[in-house]
Amino acid sequence: MVAEGENGLLAQPGNPVLLSEAMKELLENPEKLKAFGQASLQRQLEHFSLQSYIGNFSTLYREIL
Repeated sequence: MVAEGENGLLAQPGNPVLLSEAMKELLENPEKLKAFGQASLQRQLEHFSLQSYIGNFSTLYREIL
């Protein structure tokens, strides 16, 4: 999942102008592109890893009981 400005840029669907502007911004700023990549990896590890799912499922199970 992309969090606007944190780990990527979003463009309105069906708007090729906004998409091309976002792509151009990243191509012209490799440091930002790299930072977005690192932030995306961190977000994936925190929210979508197997350990995260197990922890969330365990919490939910305990709450239901």
